Amino acid sequence: LITSIDLDHQHWLGEDRESIAREKAGILRSHNTGVVSDPDIPRSLLDVARELGNPLLCLARDFHYQLDNGSWAWRSAHAQRAGLPVPALVGAQQLQNAAGVLMVVEILGARLPVSQADVRNGLLNARVPGRFQIKPGTITQIFDVAHNPAAAQRLARSLASYPASGKVHAVFAALADKDIAGVVAPLCAQVSQWYLAPLDVPRAASLSALVQAVRQVCAVDVPLHEFAQLNNALQAALQAAQPGDIVLVFGSFYTVAQLGREGL
Repeated sequence: LITSIDLDHQHWLGEDRESIAREKAGILRSHNTGVVSDPDIPRSLLDVARELGNPLLCLARDFHYQLDNGSWAWRSAHAQRAGLPVPALVGAQQLQNAAGVLMVVEILGARLPVSQADVRNGLLNARVPGRFQIKPGTITQIFDVAHNPAAAQRLARSLASYPASGKVHAVFAALADKDIAGVVAPLCAQVSQWYLAPLDVPRAASLSALVQAVRQVCAVDVPLHEFAQLNNALQAALQAAQPGDIVLVFGSFYTVAQLGREGL
């Protein structure tokens, strides 16, 4: 199963979606079935599947999903499931991901039967720490490992749909080999104040690089606070936030791993 194909780890995978898709196609096996739930499949992935004799099953061609009044339905050429609960995981992409999973469930049905009750239970209880993980309270804390532009765009959409009345205070740290400006840009319109600090790892982006990225893509007058330690950045954001505000922690798995211990 390949759920999505976005730009990340370009040093290893390639500089464009075609190159990355060819690398991801490495999980496909000759004369076995693959599933892709990315709605925009690069040609390179289709080519590899054809070379392997792999009957690739694709979203919007071989299987489909539709959201309807708080539930959703899934269908393929040979099966359908209706009245499914929306995944507990936050983000519009989760329906796309779940649709691919249900295609895999159908393929494996003869050897690994999964009931409708089990499907519902899985959708309602799936959890992935660090992906729009919410700590509710007077000041809501949200932790997200988004570290590439595509993930940051999904984070921005999830944040826009989250019911909150106050401002967003962003605590941000990233690795030096990432597209830092590309990660920051989708959040500019929603973040009221930035709290920046370097990670304590060898690959960390410097504080000056973080500042430069925010200044490059966000409004010139957005408040920006600099710290030598990431923990201090979080504490400052929590102290500055008012009831109803959000403190958003994002930028790297390392950022969430370190501050998740402090905030969660």
